[in-house]
Amino acid sequence: MAEVKPKTLWSLYLILILVFINSANNSYDGSMFGSVLSFQEFKDYFCINAQDTPTGRLASIINVGNIIGGFAAIAAPIFVTELSPPHIRGTLVGLYNCFWYAGSFLSRVTVISLNNDVGDLKWRLPLFLQMTPSVIVILTIWLLPESPRYLILKGRDEEATRILAKYHADGDVNAEIVTSQVSEIKNALAVEEATRLDSFSSSMRGLIQILSKKSDLHRLFVSRNSTHQTQTQTN
Repeated sequence: MAEVKPKTLWSLYLILILVFINSANNSYDGSMFGSVLSFQEFKDYFCINAQDTPTGRLASIINVGNIIGGFAAIAAPIFVTELSPPHIRGTLVGLYNCFWYAGSFLSRVTVISLNNDVGDLKWRLPLFLQMTPSVIVILTIWLLPESPRYLILKGRDEEATRILAKYHADGDVNAEIVTSQVSEIKNALAVEEATRLDSFSSSMRGLIQILSKKSDLHRLFVSRNSTHQTQTQTN
C-alpha cells in the first residue's frame, strides 16, 4: 500500500471537517425543532395548532429543509468513503456518524440552557445557531474536490485518478491502490448502466399496477400520509 504523507492527510482532514459539520447540522436541525416545539412563544409566532403539528409556512420550511438535508445526508457519507484512504476509511466514516450525535447533543444543551424567561430568544437563538454552520458549508463547499465516481461517470477519468492518487497514494497515479479503485468504479458503473433500464421498466410496471387499482392507491395514500405526519411531528 502506498504511503500517504501526514501533510496530505491533514489537508484531507480539513476538507472532511466541512462534511462533518454538515452531519452535525442535520442532527441539530431535527433535535432542535423537536425541542422548540415545547415553547409557547414559538407556537404563537408560527401559529402552531394544539396537536403541536407544524402547519402553514413552518410546515413548508420544514419540508423544503428535509428535502435538501436528505440529499446531503445521503451524499455526504458516500463522499467521505470515496476520499478516505482505505486504511483509515472506517475511522473517518465513523467520525462522520459521531458528529451526528454531537449535533444532537449541542441542540439539547442549547435549548435546555435557554429554558427560562428570556422571551423569543429561547427559540430564536437555536435557529440562529442552526443557520451558522449552514452558511459556513455554503461558502466553503466550492473548495471540496469533485467525487471521483462522478468524474468517471462524466468521462473525466484523469481528474478522478489525480484526486484518488492525491489522497490515497500521495500523488502516484500509477499506484496499485489507485488503479484498482478506478477499475472498481468503472466496473460498478458499467453494471449499474446495464441494469438501469431493466430496473426502470420493472418500476414503471409496478407503478402502473398500483395506479390501476383503487385499493393500492388507498394504501399508497395512507402510507405516504403517515410518513409525512411522522416526519413533521418529529421535527
